[in-house]
Amino acid sequence: MLRRMKLANKIGWTEMYLSRRLSGRTQLGVDDLFAIAAALDMSVPELLDLAESATKPRTAGADGASGVATGRVELPTFRFSVERSTS
Repeated sequence: MLRRMKLANKIGWTEMYLSRRLSGRTQLGVDDLFAIAAALDMSVPELLDLAESATKPRTAGADGASGVATGRVELPTFRFSVERSTS
């Protein structure tokens, strides 16, 4: 599991720079997504799919099991918006 400090160092950012973007205090740009994905050896779509699957609510089965494999994936919360042209 890659911690924020190690991820920031791998990208060449300070931990504060990374933390502000991951928490939503500072807007996360497209270049930021590419840098994070590259540091994690994945594509931006893979990173976004992983982030989306990690934030989906888990539903419990009849036996109370969540159906989610054991193990832990620690991902920061990405908060960003995309503006689309309607023309």
